[in-house]
Amino acid sequence: MPIDMLEEILPARREIWAEKLLLTILWLEAGADAARGALARDLTVLAHELVLGRRALAALPAMVEIAKRSLYVAGVQRW
Repeated sequence: MPIDMLEEILPARREIWAEKLLLTILWLEAGADAARGALARDLTVLAHELVLGRRALAALPAMVEIAKRSLYVAGVQRW
């Protein structure tokens, strides 16, 4: 269940996810189109929230999706 991952596993990795987002933001900003710029701005807000730690990960919809997809991949890959 994603909530367990959001409460037990991902919180210890907030800074790692913020770094991954930063690298993605830099890559997006290297492109010229507006859609990439808009996504970069959204990811900047998410990275900022992760670093500040003001909200639980379950309150951040993008992190809920990351947890769901991570669990799906773990199930498919049979880690």
